[in-house]
Amino acid sequence: MKEDTYCRPCTTVAMTICGRMTCNTLSPIAIILFVCWLVICDALVQQIPPRFLHVTPPSREELYPPLILLGGIAQTKSSWDHHIPSLTRNRMVIVYECLGQGDHAIPSDGDASLPSQARKLLETLHETLVDNTKENDPIFVDIAGFSFGGRVAMASACLQNERDRSDNCIWIRRLHLTGVGCDRSDYGHMAMQSFPDLIRHDTSLRSFAWSILLATYSPGYLRSLPETTLQRFLDHIASSNNPEGLLAILEQAEVKDTKDPYHVTSMAERLDELLRSQSNQMNTIGKLCVGEMDTMAPVVDVSRLQQEAEWIINDVDVLVDSGHAVVLEKPRAWRESVLSFLDDDDSVGGKDLE
Repeated sequence: MKEDTYCRPCTTVAMTICGRMTCNTLSPIAIILFVCWLVICDALVQQIPPRFLHVTPPSREELYPPLILLGGIAQTKSSWDHHIPSLTRNRMVIVYECLGQGDHAIPSDGDASLPSQARKLLETLHETLVDNTKENDPIFVDIAGFSFGGRVAMASACLQNERDRSDNCIWIRRLHLTGVGCDRSDYGHMAMQSFPDLIRHDTSLRSFAWSILLATYSPGYLRSLPETTLQRFLDHIASSNNPEGLLAILEQAEVKDTKDPYHVTSMAERLDELLRSQSNQMNTIGKLCVGEMDTMAPVVDVSRLQQEAEWIINDVDVLVDSGHAVVLEKPRAWRESVLSFLDDDDSVGGKDLE
């Protein structure tokens, strides 16, 4: 599924109708009214957010920057629904599907790599939020990214340093990353290697859905699910995604080479350099969270990332009795981890620099 080419529907209708009109068929007043109607309709169409984006305004006073939620590979907008009420009390929340996820088609050039993902996210946020700021002021946002979404968040934070900050730019204030370590476990690498084969051999995505559930949820959690709930999970993964999009993510955004600038360790080093070069007001700081039983990004690898990265503050939040899919297995504890970090006004920088 390639990215759609959109045009303004009202303008298209106007061109068709006007091409058939003559001065004898409509009076000047009717033509003026018709043009005004088209202008109004086009303005309304431009205000409709893209399908891969869901924006929820704060339910109370807005005290904090907008929070962007980025999900794992097969996670779509609706999987965040149960988090929204608690997260929107004092901030706008934007749920974003990355290129290849859910309703977000891969671009016409087929590029779903991490830098492409990051550029598209920053562009979309700029288009969505620029009207809410004063001219030339940076637009501060926070991002909570899970697994693949965490890697996209890190890539976006790296790219923001290469963009012009003077023109209503997006600036990431805080990153809350779940299930992201220095590297994947051996099991995690094997699981990621198996997913493309499963998708190619079963384009219904049922086999892939089973495999990703087994890889990301703890055994105890899966055993506790009623059969109807388990089947609903499988149906949702299979029906909300498409093979082409998932394959693009798995084959282009999964970086294994530690020397690649978009490997987790490389991005962490780039963010350390960014921390040293900016004032406190422009620092990006991070927090890590992981499930105690995570087999994709084990606690030891997540802790190592925390220890080595200067921009990641505080200790890792380890949520007990949870696998990789902390966001869904332990929703309340995960939200507490996110909000305690984002709402802490004392967290203004990374670790002490020598």
